[in-house]
Amino acid sequence: MNEALAQAVVRTRGGHDIPVYAQTEIAEVLITKYGLADVVSIDPRRNPDGTLEYLSTLGVAEQVAALRGPGVGNRAGVVAFEDHLWRATYSTTVRGFDAYAPAGIPMPREYDPQSGQPWTTGPEKYLPVDYLGRAQLLQSTGFPEFR
Repeated sequence: MNEALAQAVVRTRGGHDIPVYAQTEIAEVLITKYGLADVVSIDPRRNPDGTLEYLSTLGVAEQVAALRGPGVGNRAGVVAFEDHLWRATYSTTVRGFDAYAPAGIPMPREYDPQSGQPWTTGPEKYLPVDYLGRAQLLQSTGFPEFR
């Protein structure tokens, strides 16, 4: 999956020199396989006991907003698994970006039955989780207008 997402990022960038903010696993592929130099890795956080903290979609958007800082511009292209793209784009919008899914770029859509996250092994498990996440996101944001 990370390879497929990295490929979508490369296709989205085309030949343009724009920074990429990507979760660690995708950032590593972009750097090692594609040689991209302007990749900012969104690394997981650790709990006080040393275990990894799950990084939510909104959490990723929050970290990108913090790393970009003010005055950088707020337009963002969002690359995500096809069934997750709406929530990823909306979460990015909620964090203050003019966020868009790139037109004409197919997003990865094949589930990994061997995924370490059981809810991402197939659509019958993933879609209910994503729809619940969408509802919670809309409820928590008071349904702001989606651009």
